Formats: sequence, structure tokens, C-alpha cells
Amino acid sequence: MSPGISPKHDLRCFSTFSARLRKRYNLSELVSRGSFARRRRNFPTSEKDWSDGSSNYGKDSQVELLGIFEKAVSTICFPEGRGNREDTDLEITTIWELLKKQKEVKHSLTKQQILDQLLEIVSASKKEKIIRESVSILLLLISEDKTIIQDIKKKDLHLYYLASALKRNVHEAAILIYLLNPSPSEIRSLELLPALVEVACSPDGHSKKSIVLPLSPSSASIAMIENLVTAFDYVTNNMHLAAISSPQILSKLVNAAMHKNLEEGVALAAILVRCMRLNANCKKFLSQFTPVEPFLHLLRSNEKRAKFAALEYFHEILQIPR
Repeated sequence: MSPGISPKHDLRCFSTFSARLRKRYNLSELVSRGSFARRRRNFPTSEKDWSDGSSNYGKDSQVELLGIFEKAVSTICFPEGRGNREDTDLEITTIWELLKKQKEVKHSLTKQQILDQLLEIVSASKKEKIIRESVSILLLLISEDKTIIQDIKKKDLHLYYLASALKRNVHEAAILIYLLNPSPSEIRSLELLPALVEVACSPDGHSKKSIVLPLSPSSASIAMIENLVTAFDYVTNNMHLAAISSPQILSKLVNAAMHKNLEEGVALAAILVRCMRLNANCKKFLSQFTPVEPFLHLLRSNEKRAKFAALEYFHEILQIPR
């Protein structure tokens, strides 16, 4: 990128928003300075402000919201030491809430435009940071509005774009893929297993828990790995298990068990049990190097499925000849 070009031009985010309105209005003039948290009360929220299609004020308000949303995204992707992330997140979620409350077609289309452009950034950007922040914005919006999950599912190639992001080391994409609930066949067709294993084994996989969702990239990845090793026929399941059964990978997966997350622990126990059933060497390795405490944690749980997962794990371990 040449020195004379602003990074915002490189981002090109929301460049197709309301082309006709952009021609009529200068968005930079509509976006005021200062913290949105201090000025959000100035946004039009009444039905009258938004529903009157002939009202220039209504049109101005729509364009203003789009302009502020665009600026917020640019600020996140290119912070340049400016602003506060919490304020920026508040801008984004408040704008979305304003759009969600309106039932007119034009506001639904605006929401679709926002999702389209965020997914376009994920698919087209060559910069990891921009992709990561766009995924984070999508997760932020989902935390406020779960219907977005169904809206994203309607987009062509949405899983392909997110899978590409995951393979480019954007670990947060694992959370979004998991929330979209793809079928095991879809996960397999995207050849995600190596990337999921990398995220599950990453020391940062747990520390990067989403600030808006009670889920980490590691937890999401382990849940999807469990699907890949349990949902298919015997041969296919074992093929997936063989790819993760080396001592190098198992030792890293075992470290994931130390975090004592219940959902993650149940899924991980299921994976390790199947690894042991596949290969006696896996069973021997895990019996020697797996800490017992995480599985005792499952056993002490009030959840029946957690107890069952722990008992199944210990049953396999205790079958080793003494």
C-alpha cells in the first residue's frame, strides 16, 4: 500500500452501500466526532422518524447510521491509536438494534447489506487482521441478535469463506462456523480437520474466548472434531481418528483437558475414547500422560452425560493389562 493511500481505502468496506444515497450525501459530513456512547441519544428511534419513506429526515437518518457503522468498522480494523474499543462495539450493536426494531423492507435490506459486506471482507481481504476483526464484528452482532445466524446461512459460500479464514489462522472463525451448525458432511467437505486440530491444540485457543459469547475457539474446534470422529461410518471415523492419534497431537489435546470446561471436557473425552479404541498405542500413551483430574471433574458433575463421558474414558484406561 502506497504511503499516500489511507488504510480505509484499502479496506473498501461497505463501498457498495446505498450507492444512490452516497451520491446524494457526503457520509463524512454526516458522521460526527466524539464517543458514540455520549451521543447515541441523538439517534432517531421513533417509528415516525423511520417509517416515513417520503421524509428526508428518515433518509438522512438511514444514511447516517450506515456512515457511522462504516466508520466504526474502519476504526476497529485500523485503530491507529484512536478511540475506545468498547465505545466502538457499542456503536455497532446500537445501530444494529435500531435497524432490528424497524419492520420496513428498506431496513431489512440494510441489515442484509451489512452482512453481505462483512462476509465479502472475510472472503476478499488479503490481510489477516481485517479478516479477524470482521469475524469479531459478526460474532458481536450475533451476541445481540441470534437471527443473524439464519441470515448468514442463506448466503452463498458462507461456510467456504469462513473455512478459508480459519485456515488462514483466524481462530475466531471456528466459533462462527460452530454457531452456524454445519453438518458433519459439510465440515468434512471443507477439509477443516487439520485447522480444527491446530486451533484445539493452540495455547491461545482458550485465552481467546469471545468477549461477547461464552465460547472459545478451542471449545468450538473440539466440538466439531468430535462430530468428525463419531458421525460417519466406521471407516470414515477411523480415517479421521488416524489423523489426530499421533503422540504429538494427543499430548496437546490432553492439555486442553486441563481447562475443566464441561462441554469441552465431554467432547474431548469422547474423542480420546475413540482414539484408544482405534489404537492400543494411543491407550498406552494416554494412560501414562493424561492427567486424571479433568476427568474426575466430569465425574463429579451433576450432568449425566458428563459422568458417562468420564466413566467411558476410565473404562478404556482400566482395560490396559497391568
